[in-house]
Amino acid sequence: MSAYNTAGTIRRAIDSCLNQTHEDIEVIVVNDASSDSTASELTYYCNEPRVRVIHHDRNQGAGKSRRDGISLATGDYIATIDSDDYIDPDHLALLAAEAERLNADIVSGGIVTHHADGRIDAEMPNAWSGHGLEALQRYFNQRTMCLNNKIVRRSLFDIILYSNRRYVEDTPTLAMLMYEAGRVAYISAATYHYISRADSLCRSASEFKTRLFCGLCAVDLVQYFLNRAPYVVRELNLIGIVEDYLKACFSATITPNEAAAYVNEWAEFTLKAQQYVSIKETTQREFKKL
Repeated sequence: MSAYNTAGTIRRAIDSCLNQTHEDIEVIVVNDASSDSTASELTYYCNEPRVRVIHHDRNQGAGKSRRDGISLATGDYIATIDSDDYIDPDHLALLAAEAERLNADIVSGGIVTHHADGRIDAEMPNAWSGHGLEALQRYFNQRTMCLNNKIVRRSLFDIILYSNRRYVEDTPTLAMLMYEAGRVAYISAATYHYISRADSLCRSASEFKTRLFCGLCAVDLVQYFLNRAPYVVRELNLIGIVEDYLKACFSATITPNEAAAYVNEWAEFTLKAQQYVSIKETTQREFKKL
């Protein structure tokens, strides 16, 4: 669990983990240099042996926080939760039972979204299992793409490190994990509760920031799959997606403050994107031979 300035909700999130019917768990919380009273709230668990708290001395973002937490985990499977969300008591038990039944590396449930205006809706997947490109395509066809409603065999993170980007870090990580998994399974249950807040990182991101980090995500996937399985780049049209986000960034409104804040990410994206876009036609011709 990565935590940043969620003093009002973090105990609900942690308690929902400790109240699981699947009892063999450890809870690792990475406090990413919160400036509110999150650290004080975490002292409530100082005598709880199942909870381990790590404090960053400077803010490093959700991606680096999750990577640090995962590196300390000792269980067979990894589950993640945001510190302003919560999970139903049978969340882990349902996912773990399916993982054991199918010997699956990744098991996903659905997700319940609690909107700021009071609306609640659930995305409920159909039961399914598979692997490889089919698992990837199913993942990208979902309305909500995230790691939080899933469990992942810990050993997969020895192959794929969690992305250390500050934003849109779930998508590239999970896409690579999905491809590397021997079996991916879905269950028809929605037991993860996502709290959609107007001031959350996702909801408050500007048009330019969203397009930029989605573009970086696409670049990460192109780089990975060109080396690992080039046909995936063709099947998912990843280079076309990079080109679309590059154009979208150029057309987005950007403030001077944003230009200064994301100068490094913008330099990385344009350098890598223009490389792939410039060879797009040649690359597509080569992919037809695969």
